[in-house]
Amino acid sequence: MRILLLPFSIIFGFFVYLRNFFYKIGLLKSHKLPVFVVSIGNLTMGGTGKTPITEAVIEIYKNLGIKATVLTRGYGRRSKKIEAVELTSAVEDVGDEPLWIKTKQPSAEVIVGANRLEAFKKVGSSVQVVILDDGFQHQKIKRDKNIVLVDATASMKDYMLFPLGLAREQLSSLSRCDAIFLTKSNLADIKKLDLLKEKIKNVKKIFEVPFLFDKCVDIKNQQLELDLKGKSVLLVSGIANPTSFKKIVENQGANTVGHIEYRDHYFYTQKDVENIEQRAVQKNAEYILTTEKDATKLIKLHLTKVVGVVKLKVQISHEVENWLKF
Repeated sequence: MRILLLPFSIIFGFFVYLRNFFYKIGLLKSHKLPVFVVSIGNLTMGGTGKTPITEAVIEIYKNLGIKATVLTRGYGRRSKKIEAVELTSAVEDVGDEPLWIKTKQPSAEVIVGANRLEAFKKVGSSVQVVILDDGFQHQKIKRDKNIVLVDATASMKDYMLFPLGLAREQLSSLSRCDAIFLTKSNLADIKKLDLLKEKIKNVKKIFEVPFLFDKCVDIKNQQLELDLKGKSVLLVSGIANPTSFKKIVENQGANTVGHIEYRDHYFYTQKDVENIEQRAVQKNAEYILTTEKDATKLIKLHLTKVVGVVKLKVQISHEVENWLKF
C-alpha cells in the first residue's frame, strides 16, 4: 500500500524543493521586520511540542524584560480574520493553540492570521521580539533565530516526505535552521535518540529539551490539583502525538484504562462529551484526563465527571537562554 504513495511523495518533494530554491535565489522574497524575529517550527506535521516551547520562549524573554509578540496562523480555526487573541476570545475564532498560549501568558500579545506580514501590522509599538509560531516553512519573513523542533520520540518513518510520512521537507532542509530543539528527549528510547542525533549532526546547534509533568488540575477549578498515583484514568486527546501524553501520565503512577484519540485540533461537541463520560463509567475510570490544548475546547461544554488537565513544563537549559539573547 505504501509503495502506491511513493510517486505522490516524490511530486510533493519536488515542489517543496522548488519553493525553497526560489527563496534561495531571491525569486520569492523574504521581508525583514524592524524587530528581532525568532522562528519556532517543525520539519514534520505537528506533534513536536511547539506550543509549550513557544510559551517557554515568551517566558525567557519576559524574565529578561523583553516584550514578545507571537504571530501564528491559528490552525483549525473557523475565522479567516487577522485578530489579536484575548482571554475571552472564542476558540473557534482564534484556534486552540493561540488561545492556550494566551492563557499561559496573558500579558503577551498573540495575533492570528495566515498572512504573517499583514498580521505584523497589528503588533504594538513596544514589542521587541516577534515569535513566528510554526514558522520554518513560512519564509516570507526573515528571522534572526531559526529553530526547528524535532520530536525525539518520533519514528524515523515520520521523517519520510508526505504522504509516505509526516515530513513537510527533507532532512537536508535542516541546513536552513540555526538550532534544533530535541523535544521530549527524556521520554525517548536511548538508541533511537542516538540514531536521530547522528542524522542531524551537521546542524549548528542541538539542544535537548525534556518535557516534564508539572501538575494535573481540575478543568473547572484549576486551583484544585489532582493526585494521579494509583488512580484509574481515561485519556482523551486531539493532538498529533498522543503516545507521549500517555507515557507522561503513566510515569505519574496512574493506571490508564483507555485512550480516546481524536484528530489533531479536533473541536469537541456535547455528544462527544456524553460518549466520553459513558466510556469512563464503563471503564470504571476515576478521572478523565486531557491535555491543555484540548481543555480550551472541552471547558466550553457541559461536563458531569471529574476531568483533569495535565500540565507540562519544558526544561530549558541556561545554554538555550543565553543563545536566545540579542
